Amino acid sequence: MNELTNALSPITHGRSGDTTFIFGPSGAGKTCISQFAVERLREEVVALAVQYVNCWDDYSRFRTLYRILDGINETLDIDRQSTPHDVLLDRLREYDGPPYVTILDEVDQPDETDVLCDLYRIPDLTMTLIANRKEELFAEFDSRVRSRLTSSTRVICRTGCADSGVVSRG
Repeated sequence: MNELTNALSPITHGRSGDTTFIFGPSGAGKTCISQFAVERLREEVVALAVQYVNCWDDYSRFRTLYRILDGINETLDIDRQSTPHDVLLDRLREYDGPPYVTILDEVDQPDETDVLCDLYRIPDLTMTLIANRKEELFAEFDSRVRSRLTSSTRVICRTGCADSGVVSRG
């Protein structure tokens, strides 16, 4: 919990938070801890946009971007059949609202890992990325995505950390 809170803390000073990966087995409390940390952040930063995306359901590049835009109410005029990815990304880049945190759960599920590279380049977007296994996730990334995300904060959540509060840096 401390590592995740520290990664999000720059938001309280008007800067973007650090991209954070949370790894651990199913049922370890990764999603719960992520959502709890963001709710605590909301207590300090009243104007905070947050979007949770389950990449198991929203597994395509378009669907992931659409859900993130939906969190800031920027999807009203988007046609799901014909809107290009670049339009969605431009809209995210042009976002000029309160700090924006997105939690991408099951981040190892998207068809294309390019979406993570796209999102990493959005300057004011803070991402918390949740997956089960670090080695398998990074093996799936192409070298471009891997190189951009190597400096991200990594948190290993052990079995039962939701109950015990034990989180260790990985």
